Amino acid sequence: MKTKLLSIASALSLLIIAPTPAFALFNVNQGGTGAATFGFGQLLFGNGANPIQTASSLLYSTSTQTLIVQNIAGLQLSNFTIGAVAKIGTEADLITIQGATAASNGAGGDVLNLGGFGNGTGPGGRLDLSAGKGGNTGDGGQAELDGGESGENGGNGGLVFIQGGVARPGSGGNGGNIEILPGQARGTGSPGVVKVYSPLAGGTAGVLNFNLITTADKTFTFPNFSGTFGLLENNQAWTGTNTFNQGATGTTTVNFGQMGSSTSHACFNTKNTDGNDISFYFVGTSMVVENNVCL
Repeated sequence: MKTKLLSIASALSLLIIAPTPAFALFNVNQGGTGAATFGFGQLLFGNGANPIQTASSLLYSTSTQTLIVQNIAGLQLSNFTIGAVAKIGTEADLITIQGATAASNGAGGDVLNLGGFGNGTGPGGRLDLSAGKGGNTGDGGQAELDGGESGENGGNGGLVFIQGGVARPGSGGNGGNIEILPGQARGTGSPGVVKVYSPLAGGTAGVLNFNLITTADKTFTFPNFSGTFGLLENNQAWTGTNTFNQGATGTTTVNFGQMGSSTSHACFNTKNTDGNDISFYFVGTSMVVENNVCL
């Protein structure tokens, strides 16, 4: 009993006369931290046995209410759930997620966003990037995917690469599609279109309008060579019987060959009533017909 009283008295005397840092020198298994001081704003962590530690890369600012994670090799959130909606920042705040800035001649750090991996017959997780919904009468937010700018004194602009999912070797699966869907209209509004802008025309775009395709999908196949698309005028048609028609009172003009050039020639391949291949061309103002095709 006397020994216990002495131990209690010794502990009380320590609490009375010991300076503040002495409390921190208790080991973890004694209810202490194992450290004398901690830097301002540093968060505490440990492994349950060793002295509690801090890191300069993990900080919390009470003045700005900001959690700071910097200069780390990786950040992993496993089985991570934040209610129904996780929000960062306040109204009109800019949220930036950026790879590390390179030093000397090094490459900038990458940023990789991945959906969760599936298991067994389960699909992989979705990755959705969506701009914000507009206010009561406000427009929806704009979503941009930009390649990086070149350096100040050299280099090229960054590539934007979009690729559907690749089927693994031996899977026998199809490759993933790339699908672009303009916005659907409501009421008297007009549906969205696909615009491809010219970098030389100051905001002028080529507009691709698919709004006449209202039933089954239509396939447009590109040939294996380079060339220029032919465009139809308002009063021309290339479906069914091919027709070039300027109207009942107009003059239909069709040019074959380079007009005004004495070295340009034209030859026409066609069929006769027997189904044989023939061709015709003009010598002066006389037409010559042959039982072969022009090459």
